[in-house]
Amino acid sequence: MENNNQIVPSASAFAALATAEVMPIDLVAEYWQPLNQGEQKRVIFNGIQQEKAVDARSGEEVELAVAYFLEATPDGKGKVIRNASRRLVGAFEGKPWFEPGKSMFLITYKGKKKFNNGNTGDDWSIQEMRLKVKATTNNQGDVDF
Repeated sequence: MENNNQIVPSASAFAALATAEVMPIDLVAEYWQPLNQGEQKRVIFNGIQQEKAVDARSGEEVELAVAYFLEATPDGKGKVIRNASRRLVGAFEGKPWFEPGKSMFLITYKGKKKFNNGNTGDDWSIQEMRLKVKATTNNQGDVDF
């Protein structure tokens, strides 16, 4: 029997499925299309991926850069959201200091905007967030967080 380069887990891996902890985040990305000016999301940047899409004007398949984010849900779990707005994606492209899985942002949808080239598109406010961490000094002069 040929396995066609498929990875076949061990019997113990299959047995572990019954007791494995389910992580509290849904990995199926939901497309975020804000409806109202002022809509906000507190998110963790999760990277930029290239995806194929059909161009609405030409009908041809094109490559789009899509920004992915992690968002907390009201039940304390999380979900993945994505958006392909050129201005939103462009704010994160080429900035290695925005670490996927660590960098947090408040993203606010500012509505549609007409640009100098005559096109209209989504406008955003993107503000980096930081956790407030209280530092203390131990009796040896080291800083503890």
